[in-house]
Amino acid sequence: MFALTRGRQVLLSIVLLSYASNAAFANQDAELHKQYDELIRKQDYRDALATVDKALALNPKQGAILDRRAECYNLLQQYDKAIADSDAALVLNSSDYTAYQNRANAFSHLGKTKPAIADYTKQTSLQPKNPQPYAARAYLFENFGKKQPAIDDYTKAIDLYRAHPPAAQDETARLNGLMMLANAFNRRGSLWSESNQFGRAVDDYSESIKQIDTLKAPSTFKTLKAGGAFSLSPSPYAGRAAAYEKLGKHELALADHKKLDELKKLDGKNFRRKANQ
Repeated sequence: MFALTRGRQVLLSIVLLSYASNAAFANQDAELHKQYDELIRKQDYRDALATVDKALALNPKQGAILDRRAECYNLLQQYDKAIADSDAALVLNSSDYTAYQNRANAFSHLGKTKPAIADYTKQTSLQPKNPQPYAARAYLFENFGKKQPAIDDYTKAIDLYRAHPPAAQDETARLNGLMMLANAFNRRGSLWSESNQFGRAVDDYSESIKQIDTLKAPSTFKTLKAGGAFSLSPSPYAGRAAAYEKLGKHELALADHKKLDELKKLDGKNFRRKANQ
């Protein structure tokens, strides 16, 4: 299951599902490029690391390959190594936005919020039309207790994606964008609720649910891999139900609670099915 939880998985999903990854091996062996992408898709990160090491042996001064290895280290939760590779990439090119992104991700998982925010801020200056660093920085602001900057960054991420959607033929980028949108709306809805702006919260939770429904469509589901599903925790249904209660719309709240119960039962069945495979 693709499940974004309230902790590290939310940030990791936001950060690692970016638009910048496909250029890394532009000047390297095409077969290694293909192998790497396939291994990442299968979540076989150790073999992906071995593949990127081969590419780096061919060209040890290629910053884009260092970026890919830093990505692998982050996925393997080897954050100090990810930072070291990002530092090395930035020595080669101080405008390497992917290196800032990877280093920010590593910093955030090590609890180093301030340098993570600084790196995402640098990335926004280098990629002003990329929604990803705004969404990632918003999450850090949120955890830092800075509600309004978090709301502003989630809003910026949503607006940027809608203004500059990925090409229709780029299914992976489209999928990543929908996941980012679903999470951004869900998190902004939570912040509106905390600010007692329940009407805005309902609107955002509804948008998050809309994106999730799109992700569950058969054409998209194939991209998510067999047996996968996308969900958010806390669920936007739970958040919207609470907001409806505050607005006195008890029947709508009850409908969302029933929907949430249905989803929990479905998740339980999927978990038992996978456990028996």
